[in-house]
Amino acid sequence: MPTVFSHALLGYAAAELAVPRRPTPRGLRLLATLLPVLPDADSLFMRWIPYEAPFGHRGFTHSLFFAFALGGLASLVLRPRSEIFGGRRSVCAVFLGAVVATHGLLDAMTDGGRGIAFFAPFENERYFFDFRPIPVAPISVRWFFSGRMFADPDFWKEVLLFWPLCAAAIAGKAFPGPRGRFAAGFLAGFGVASWVWVGLLA
Repeated sequence: MPTVFSHALLGYAAAELAVPRRPTPRGLRLLATLLPVLPDADSLFMRWIPYEAPFGHRGFTHSLFFAFALGGLASLVLRPRSEIFGGRRSVCAVFLGAVVATHGLLDAMTDGGRGIAFFAPFENERYFFDFRPIPVAPISVRWFFSGRMFADPDFWKEVLLFWPLCAAAIAGKAFPGPRGRFAAGFLAGFGVASWVWVGLLA
């Protein structure tokens, strides 16, 4: 998996892109940031549930069914404004579901672990994409919150792949006008170049 930081940052950037010309509602921004992290809650039960089980790590909580069910439930706590998503809760639900689904899609591009049960609970087959440039992050709280993470070259590889593109979306919204467009364009170009470079090395 990418780290929780990248999953959360991607959701935050998606919320900014979803509402390009108006202030992003706090509730939407908060949900879009937190929800993509939730599928990894299954790692808390790895001591009791086998990895390959339907409810094991990268199982049901990484599925498309879980993603859009969670997005639908989360949309119930929001009141979409008329000028955002046209005030339609269904559109908000699909957006939040897609944000959650990015977790499994990105995990399927990692270079370690087992595949993703995209179609759980209907089947437990695990899938990877053929293109897998993302280094898998250790499932370790100590690794996350210690200096070991910052000393790990795989973490910085992940930063190169995700953070410039997310920062481009955020900069374009935060700094309207020529400066914002320049910053967003530069960061986006750097992010795309990082994917091309990593892809060539993969």
